[in-house]
Amino acid sequence: MAKVTSSLIPDNTTDAGFRAWGLGISTALQSLFTFVTQTGEINWGTVVKPASTNVKSGFEIYAFNDSLQATSPLFIKIEYGSAAGSAVFPAVYMSVGKSVNGAGVLGGVMFTQSAVIACNGTLTLTPKNCYFGNGDGSCLVMALWPTDVGMQSSGSYVALERSRNVNGTPTGDAVWRQFSGTTTNTGDINECCDYVAETRNTLAFGAVPILYPLTTAVTLSNGTSTPVFTGSVLTPQRVSWVPTAILGCSISDLGTGVVASALIGGIDYLSVGDAGTYSDTGKQQYATCLLRWD
Repeated sequence: MAKVTSSLIPDNTTDAGFRAWGLGISTALQSLFTFVTQTGEINWGTVVKPASTNVKSGFEIYAFNDSLQATSPLFIKIEYGSAAGSAVFPAVYMSVGKSVNGAGVLGGVMFTQSAVIACNGTLTLTPKNCYFGNGDGSCLVMALWPTDVGMQSSGSYVALERSRNVNGTPTGDAVWRQFSGTTTNTGDINECCDYVAETRNTLAFGAVPILYPLTTAVTLSNGTSTPVFTGSVLTPQRVSWVPTAILGCSISDLGTGVVASALIGGIDYLSVGDAGTYSDTGKQQYATCLLRWD
Protein backbone atom coordinates (compact mmCIF):
# COMPACT_ATOMS: atom_id res chain seq x y z
CA MET A 1 0.00 0.00 0.00
CA ALA A 2 2.74 2.45 0.89
CA LYS A 3 6.44 2.78 1.60
CA VAL A 4 8.71 5.61 2.71
CA THR A 5 12.45 6.23 2.41
CA SER A 6 13.83 8.93 4.75
CA SER A 7 17.37 10.28 4.95
CA LEU A 8 18.17 10.64 8.65
CA ILE A 9 21.28 11.25 10.79
CA PRO A 10 21.79 8.78 13.69
CA ASP A 11 22.76 11.49 16.17
CA ASN A 12 22.25 11.16 19.91
CA THR A 13 25.02 13.64 20.75
CA THR A 14 22.76 16.71 20.88
CA ASP A 15 19.13 17.43 21.69
CA ALA A 16 18.61 18.71 18.15
CA GLY A 17 20.16 15.59 16.64
CA PHE A 18 18.02 13.24 18.73
CA ARG A 19 14.86 15.19 17.92
CA ALA A 20 15.64 15.17 14.21
CA TRP A 21 16.02 11.42 13.72
CA GLY A 22 13.16 10.60 16.08
CA LEU A 23 10.82 13.05 14.39
CA GLY A 24 11.87 11.63 11.01
CA ILE A 25 10.77 8.16 12.11
CA SER A 26 7.57 9.54 13.60
CA THR A 27 6.72 11.38 10.38
CA ALA A 28 7.27 8.25 8.29
CA LEU A 29 5.17 6.05 10.59
CA GLN A 30 2.34 8.59 10.71
CA SER A 31 2.16 8.50 6.92
CA LEU A 32 1.71 4.71 6.96
CA PHE A 33 -0.28 3.90 10.10
CA THR A 34 -2.94 5.47 12.32
CA PHE A 35 -1.42 7.74 14.95
CA VAL A 36 -3.25 7.30 18.27
CA THR A 37 -2.91 10.40 20.46
CA GLN A 38 -2.07 9.71 24.12
CA THR A 39 -1.42 11.86 27.15
CA GLY A 40 2.26 11.91 28.05
CA GLU A 41 3.46 11.07 24.52
CA ILE A 42 6.78 12.45 23.30
CA ASN A 43 6.99 16.17 22.53
CA TRP A 44 9.45 16.66 19.70
CA GLY A 45 9.83 20.35 20.50
CA THR A 46 11.03 19.85 24.08
CA VAL A 47 12.38 16.30 24.49
CA VAL A 48 16.08 16.07 25.37
CA LYS A 49 18.63 13.49 24.29
CA PRO A 50 19.16 10.40 26.48
CA ALA A 51 21.61 11.04 29.30
CA SER A 52 22.59 7.39 29.83
CA THR A 53 22.26 3.92 28.34
CA ASN A 54 18.97 2.04 27.86
CA VAL A 55 16.92 5.22 28.23
CA LYS A 56 13.45 5.57 26.67
CA SER A 57 12.97 9.31 26.22
CA GLY A 58 9.37 9.19 25.04
CA PHE A 59 6.72 7.13 23.26
CA GLU A 60 4.10 7.19 20.52
CA ILE A 61 1.22 4.81 19.78
CA TYR A 62 0.31 3.58 16.30
CA ALA A 63 -2.42 1.25 15.04
CA PHE A 64 -2.79 -0.81 11.89
CA ASN A 65 -5.29 0.75 9.52
CA ASP A 66 -6.45 -2.46 7.87
CA SER A 67 -10.01 -3.87 8.01
CA LEU A 68 -9.08 -6.28 10.83
CA GLN A 69 -8.36 -3.38 13.18
CA ALA A 70 -12.11 -3.20 13.92
CA THR A 71 -12.36 -6.79 15.17
CA SER A 72 -8.76 -7.70 16.11
CA PRO A 73 -7.11 -4.41 17.01
CA LEU A 74 -3.36 -4.04 17.33
CA PHE A 75 -1.61 -1.09 18.96
CA ILE A 76 2.12 -0.55 18.54
CA LYS A 77 4.08 1.40 21.15
CA ILE A 78 7.25 2.96 19.75
CA GLU A 79 9.79 4.40 22.20
CA TYR A 80 12.80 6.47 21.21
CA GLY A 81 16.04 6.48 23.16
CA SER A 82 19.51 5.02 23.64
CA ALA A 83 21.01 1.55 23.34
CA ALA A 84 22.84 -0.55 25.93
CA GLY A 85 26.33 0.29 24.70
CA SER A 86 26.31 4.07 25.02
CA ALA A 87 23.97 7.01 25.48
CA VAL A 88 24.99 8.25 22.03
CA PHE A 89 23.90 4.98 20.36
CA PRO A 90 20.30 5.40 19.06
CA ALA A 91 17.68 2.77 19.82
CA VAL A 92 14.02 2.19 19.04
CA TYR A 93 11.92 0.07 21.41
CA MET A 94 8.65 -1.65 20.48
CA SER A 95 5.82 -3.34 22.34
CA VAL A 96 2.49 -4.53 20.91
CA GLY A 97 -0.91 -4.93 22.55
CA LYS A 98 -4.63 -5.25 21.84
CA SER A 99 -5.68 -2.02 23.54
CA VAL A 100 -4.30 1.23 24.92
CA ASN A 101 -5.63 3.28 27.84
CA GLY A 102 -5.13 6.84 26.59
CA ALA A 103 -1.92 7.32 28.55
CA GLY A 104 0.30 4.97 26.57
CA VAL A 105 -0.27 1.82 28.66
CA LEU A 106 -0.98 -1.23 26.51
CA GLY A 107 -3.49 -3.91 27.43
CA GLY A 108 -3.52 -7.50 26.20
CA VAL A 109 0.21 -7.32 25.60
CA MET A 110 1.32 -9.67 22.84
CA PHE A 111 4.95 -8.58 22.50
CA THR A 112 6.73 -6.98 25.45
CA GLN A 113 9.05 -4.01 25.20
CA SER A 114 12.19 -4.90 23.24
CA ALA A 115 15.01 -2.91 21.69
CA VAL A 116 14.03 -3.92 18.16
CA ILE A 117 16.55 -1.56 16.56
CA ALA A 118 19.67 -0.64 18.54
CA CYS A 119 23.10 0.59 17.55
CA ASN A 120 26.03 -1.42 18.90
CA GLY A 121 28.93 0.64 17.59
CA THR A 122 30.01 4.13 16.62
CA LEU A 123 27.90 5.61 13.84
CA THR A 124 28.89 8.11 11.20
CA LEU A 125 26.87 11.29 11.75
CA THR A 126 25.87 11.77 8.12
CA PRO A 127 22.47 11.34 6.45
CA LYS A 128 21.67 7.75 5.45
CA ASN A 129 18.54 6.11 4.10
CA CYS A 130 16.02 4.57 6.48
CA TYR A 131 13.14 2.45 5.18
CA PHE A 132 9.51 2.11 6.32
CA GLY A 133 6.62 0.14 4.82
CA ASN A 134 3.23 -1.39 5.55
CA GLY A 135 2.95 -3.90 2.70
CA ASP A 136 -0.71 -4.72 2.14
CA GLY A 137 -1.69 -2.77 5.26
CA SER A 138 -1.37 -5.69 7.66
CA CYS A 139 2.35 -5.51 8.38
CA LEU A 140 5.07 -3.10 9.42
CA VAL A 141 8.68 -3.16 8.24
CA MET A 142 11.40 -0.75 9.31
CA ALA A 143 15.15 -0.64 8.70
CA LEU A 144 17.27 2.16 10.17
CA TRP A 145 20.65 3.13 8.72
CA PRO A 146 21.39 -0.36 7.32
CA THR A 147 24.42 0.93 5.35
CA ASP A 148 26.23 2.13 8.50
CA VAL A 149 28.78 -0.35 9.85
CA GLY A 150 27.75 0.63 13.38
CA MET A 151 24.39 -1.02 12.72
CA GLN A 152 25.54 -4.07 10.80
CA SER A 153 26.52 -6.13 13.84
CA SER A 154 23.49 -5.06 15.84
CA GLY A 155 19.78 -4.40 15.50
CA SER A 156 18.78 -2.47 12.40
CA TYR A 157 15.46 -3.92 11.20
CA VAL A 158 12.09 -5.09 12.50
CA ALA A 159 9.06 -6.73 10.89
CA LEU A 160 5.59 -7.11 12.42
CA GLU A 161 2.76 -8.95 10.66
CA ARG A 162 -0.66 -10.46 11.20
CA SER A 163 -1.25 -14.16 10.59
CA ARG A 164 -2.37 -15.22 7.11
CA ASN A 165 -4.52 -17.99 5.64
CA VAL A 166 -3.44 -20.35 2.86
CA ASN A 167 -4.26 -17.70 0.28
CA GLY A 168 -2.04 -15.13 1.98
CA THR A 169 -5.00 -13.10 3.25
CA PRO A 170 -4.44 -11.54 6.71
CA THR A 171 -6.39 -13.00 9.63
CA GLY A 172 -6.96 -11.99 13.24
CA ASP A 173 -5.72 -15.27 14.69
CA ALA A 174 -2.15 -14.36 15.58
CA VAL A 175 0.71 -11.89 15.18
CA TRP A 176 4.39 -12.36 14.35
CA ARG A 177 7.46 -10.20 14.96
CA GLN A 178 11.09 -10.56 13.94
CA PHE A 179 13.91 -8.17 14.74
CA SER A 180 17.66 -8.27 14.51
CA GLY A 181 19.55 -9.18 17.66
CA THR A 182 21.62 -6.51 19.33
CA THR A 183 24.87 -8.43 18.89
CA THR A 184 26.18 -11.05 16.48
CA ASN A 185 25.87 -13.63 19.27
CA THR A 186 22.15 -13.24 19.89
CA GLY A 187 20.80 -14.06 16.45
CA ASP A 188 17.58 -12.55 15.16
CA ILE A 189 14.58 -12.86 17.45
CA ASN A 190 11.49 -14.61 16.04
CA GLU A 191 8.25 -14.28 18.04
CA CYS A 192 4.69 -15.33 17.24
CA CYS A 193 1.67 -14.90 19.50
CA ASP A 194 -1.91 -16.16 19.48
CA TYR A 195 -4.35 -13.25 19.44
CA VAL A 196 -6.97 -14.58 21.89
CA ALA A 197 -4.85 -16.75 24.19
CA GLU A 198 -1.90 -14.31 24.15
CA THR A 199 0.50 -17.27 24.31
CA ARG A 200 3.82 -16.73 22.60
CA ASN A 201 6.66 -18.69 21.05
CA THR A 202 10.07 -17.02 21.06
CA LEU A 203 13.09 -18.34 19.19
CA ALA A 204 16.55 -16.75 19.09
CA PHE A 205 16.76 -17.25 15.34
CA GLY A 206 14.78 -16.02 12.35
CA ALA A 207 11.74 -17.49 10.64
CA VAL A 208 13.41 -18.22 7.29
CA PRO A 209 15.35 -21.45 6.68
CA ILE A 210 18.05 -21.09 4.02
CA LEU A 211 18.73 -24.67 3.04
CA TYR A 212 22.30 -24.17 1.92
CA PRO A 213 25.50 -23.48 3.91
CA LEU A 214 26.48 -19.97 2.89
CA THR A 215 30.12 -18.89 2.93
CA THR A 216 31.92 -15.74 1.91
CA ALA A 217 31.43 -14.77 -1.76
CA VAL A 218 28.97 -17.63 -2.32
CA THR A 219 25.96 -16.68 -4.37
CA LEU A 220 22.91 -18.77 -5.11
CA SER A 221 22.11 -16.80 -8.25
CA ASN A 222 21.42 -18.64 -11.46
CA GLY A 223 21.72 -16.20 -14.32
CA THR A 224 19.26 -13.41 -13.59
CA SER A 225 17.15 -15.48 -11.23
CA THR A 226 17.96 -15.08 -7.53
CA PRO A 227 16.73 -17.91 -5.29
CA VAL A 228 14.90 -16.67 -2.22
CA PHE A 229 13.44 -18.53 0.73
CA THR A 230 10.17 -18.01 2.58
CA GLY A 231 9.67 -18.25 6.32
CA SER A 232 7.34 -20.27 8.50
CA VAL A 233 5.97 -19.61 11.99
CA LEU A 234 3.86 -21.58 14.47
CA THR A 235 2.14 -20.31 17.62
CA PRO A 236 1.52 -22.31 20.83
CA GLN A 237 -2.12 -22.71 19.75
CA ARG A 238 -0.88 -24.16 16.44
CA VAL A 239 -1.70 -21.24 14.22
CA SER A 240 0.82 -21.54 11.41
CA TRP A 241 1.44 -19.45 8.32
CA VAL A 242 4.07 -18.15 5.91
CA PRO A 243 4.82 -14.49 6.73
CA THR A 244 5.18 -12.17 3.75
CA ALA A 245 7.11 -9.39 5.51
CA ILE A 246 10.48 -11.18 5.31
CA LEU A 247 12.30 -13.40 2.83
CA GLY A 248 15.87 -14.68 2.97
CA CYS A 249 18.69 -15.04 0.45
CA SER A 250 22.46 -15.02 0.10
CA ILE A 251 23.99 -11.72 1.17
CA SER A 252 26.03 -11.53 -2.03
CA ASP A 253 22.95 -11.64 -4.25
CA LEU A 254 21.52 -8.25 -3.34
CA GLY A 255 23.23 -5.14 -1.97
CA THR A 256 21.87 -2.91 0.78
CA GLY A 257 18.89 -0.89 -0.39
CA VAL A 258 18.46 -2.88 -3.61
CA VAL A 259 14.86 -3.65 -4.57
CA ALA A 260 14.04 -7.02 -6.13
CA SER A 261 10.78 -6.85 -8.05
CA ALA A 262 7.97 -9.41 -7.87
CA LEU A 263 9.96 -12.11 -6.08
CA ILE A 264 6.97 -14.02 -4.71
CA GLY A 265 3.30 -13.37 -5.43
CA GLY A 266 4.18 -10.21 -7.32
CA ILE A 267 5.55 -8.56 -4.15
CA ASP A 268 8.68 -6.39 -4.23
CA TYR A 269 11.34 -6.84 -1.56
CA LEU A 270 14.11 -4.60 -0.23
CA SER A 271 17.48 -6.04 0.75
CA VAL A 272 19.07 -4.88 4.00
CA GLY A 273 22.42 -6.37 2.96
CA ASP A 274 25.04 -6.67 5.70
CA ALA A 275 22.52 -5.36 8.23
CA GLY A 276 20.52 -8.58 7.75
CA THR A 277 23.23 -11.08 8.62
CA TYR A 278 22.24 -13.87 11.02
CA SER A 279 18.60 -13.37 10.03
CA ASP A 280 17.81 -16.98 9.04
CA THR A 281 17.06 -19.98 11.25
CA GLY A 282 20.64 -21.19 10.90
CA LYS A 283 22.07 -17.82 12.01
CA GLN A 284 24.33 -17.75 8.99
CA GLN A 285 26.75 -14.87 8.65
CA TYR A 286 26.27 -14.66 4.89
CA ALA A 287 22.50 -14.84 4.87
CA THR A 288 20.48 -11.65 4.58
CA CYS A 289 16.94 -10.47 5.12
CA LEU A 290 14.62 -9.05 2.47
CA LEU A 291 11.81 -6.78 3.72
CA ARG A 292 8.47 -6.48 1.98
CA TRP A 293 8.54 -3.32 -0.10
CA ASP A 294 5.23 -2.58 -1.83
